[in-house]
Amino acid sequence: MIQINKEKFNTIFQSYKENFIKYFPYEKYKWIAVKQFQSKWNLEATNFTEYKDT
Repeated sequence: MIQINKEKFNTIFQSYKENFIKYFPYEKYKWIAVKQFQSKWNLEATNFTEYKDT
């Protein structure tokens, strides 16, 4: 199992949140891709590869 240093993670995450607006125009495509994936696929489906909505 991977162990995450919570202190380092929190430092990095805080920096991410503080700079989100600044970098969002360059990162927006990633958030759109995640949203599309989440809205089209059911990760709990018994046959995940055939589940994609059309």
